[in-house]
Amino acid sequence: MDNSIKYNNKENIEIEIKLEKINNKIKLTIEDNGMGIPKDELNNVMKRFYKVDKSRVKNNSFGLGLSIANRIIKNYKGEISIDSEVNKYTKIIIYM
Repeated sequence: MDNSIKYNNKENIEIEIKLEKINNKIKLTIEDNGMGIPKDELNNVMKRFYKVDKSRVKNNSFGLGLSIANRIIKNYKGEISIDSEVNKYTKIIIYM
């Protein structure tokens, strides 16, 4: 949710959060209308210290949030996936 706010360059920020129970598993979906992530960068955003936009030096980001979330989710035998389209949306889906 922090990234949904931090990396949104639109005047009207929209964030949709869904929590569902599917076959005894929990599915958490967070989708925003922000700047999006280029398809060729999606595999990298879970890496420690990785930032898609290298020019965003002054936004108090260290490129650790998604890598930490990914590690915690995997430690609990969960899965995380990201879908995104530049200038349209980013959707994070977590299954636990």
